Amino acid sequence: MKHALKKKLIVLALLFIGSAEAQGSEIIPFFRGVRYQGMGGAGIAVVDDETALFINPAGLGKIRGGYLALINPEVETNYDTMTAFGANVSNYSGAQDPQALLGIAQRNPDKHLHAKTQLLPAFVTTNFGFGVYANYTMDAEFQSAINKMRLDYTNDYAAVIGYCFRLLEGRIKIGVSGKIVNRVSVANDITGGSTGLTLRNLATEGTGAGWDIGLILTAPWTWLPTLSAVVHDVGNTYFNLGNGYFYAPGTRPAPIEQKTDVAIAVFPYNGKTTRASFTVEWRDIQNPESQDFFRRLHAGAEINLSDILYLRAGMNQRYYTAGLELAIDSQQIQIATYGEEIGTATVQREDRRFVGQYSFRF
Repeated sequence: MKHALKKKLIVLALLFIGSAEAQGSEIIPFFRGVRYQGMGGAGIAVVDDETALFINPAGLGKIRGGYLALINPEVETNYDTMTAFGANVSNYSGAQDPQALLGIAQRNPDKHLHAKTQLLPAFVTTNFGFGVYANYTMDAEFQSAINKMRLDYTNDYAAVIGYCFRLLEGRIKIGVSGKIVNRVSVANDITGGSTGLTLRNLATEGTGAGWDIGLILTAPWTWLPTLSAVVHDVGNTYFNLGNGYFYAPGTRPAPIEQKTDVAIAVFPYNGKTTRASFTVEWRDIQNPESQDFFRRLHAGAEINLSDILYLRAGMNQRYYTAGLELAIDSQQIQIATYGEEIGTATVQREDRRFVGQYSFRF
């Protein structure tokens, strides 16, 4: 009897481990930008615009002159989501309604639904910048085998300020940025047939403060070989400054753990009107979230034609990426596609995504 019970417990444990392994998880940074997703997700060694406030504050030292990024909405989704939600843009409001989302996911079983939108209006100048950030991200999948929908939802509102110290005529750049974040988060497995689902009764919420520190070292040689490193969320970012401003449920989101990323880059000149960037980046070198080497590897390239047309390509984890930007005066239109790993180290699974952004700066 004891042996039979022991055997059943072992089987259940193995099934549980197998289920957790099969689900896998996506490694989600606090901030992503369309330019860098076109370049394989690699950005910390090449960033030179307002996104440096989150990607690498040392990149503020590469900005030439000041400007205001007044409008820069960015929208991202994947093919399964476009199919599930249809052509009516208003249907995407269901991404913020857990009850409606459950119905949509059940009608599209075992499909990974992904939608994201973000804004980063900011003022930046050489060595300094500040801005505000808003982000909505939804990932959902109804797993027919277990009759449950996995829902991961994040809504961040943040204020950020950053400064860069330039040494040795800019060959050494050390940047620091601080942020205050209000986060609403859902990370639940929801049984099919559930009713009365709202963000208010599912979400955790809290307000926290965190900071990043970054370094860019550039050698004064041809092609400007560059080494970069960033420590994101130094000492972890905890949401313990308050219950939040929207739902205040009394339960706080999980902290954002400290991560250290490193990268190398070169910047060859191909002519008076043509420049290029090539970079390789390795994420979370201290305490990797995944033992899968390729899951943390990012590489990309950019060709700049007369500061008007930008062509981008790369590898995000193990999947190809591509991007295009058209810049005319103070306006930019950017598009990109990238593959994200949502499987495991042993069972890979690509989620092919599409992202676009319109920007107005002056």
